[in-house]
Amino acid sequence: MKLILISSPDNIENETQLLTDFFHNGLEILHLRKPSFINDDYRNYLKRVPEKYHSRIMLHGGHPLKDEFNIRGIHYSEKKRPIVINKVSGIIQSTSFHQLQQLETANPILDYAFISPVFDSISKSGYQKAFEINKLQHAINKAPIPIVALGGITPGRIPELKSIGVMGVAVLGAIWMSDTPIKAFLAMSDACNQ
Repeated sequence: MKLILISSPDNIENETQLLTDFFHNGLEILHLRKPSFINDDYRNYLKRVPEKYHSRIMLHGGHPLKDEFNIRGIHYSEKKRPIVINKVSGIIQSTSFHQLQQLETANPILDYAFISPVFDSISKSGYQKAFEINKLQHAINKAPIPIVALGGITPGRIPELKSIGVMGVAVLGAIWMSDTPIKAFLAMSDACNQ
């Protein structure tokens, strides 16, 4: 099962050093999401991450930088997702959904999609579980693209999510809100690899 880390929306002390440590410890995919960033902010951030890890980064903003950096791909938020999505050679494209019925009509050009919140969010107070697990499984089975679970993911919930057929899990709060982020990341990674 794939483990995807979403960056904290806020700036964290020594954040790019922590990311380098996550990558060094096996992080395959980072979704770089900084809602307050403009293109120059994304550019400056990427320059602080070792170039050898750029190919593991999905951009939630600063999409034009895909031509400047060797990034993994781009992510379309639900609000900013274009009506027409064209295949971009060499670039992974993903999006987010918040309703199960959206999964069945997902654009097959996309490489995967997040569905959230699967459980009560750790990082967003009041952002509660939106789906019954059996209904989520049914929607995943009908989806034309792989689905990634997001929201309230902990290592203990990984086996249940594996059993319903998600491609992976995306985490934010369980890592960034931990007193020991590297230890939390390794625990999540171990659960995904079992």
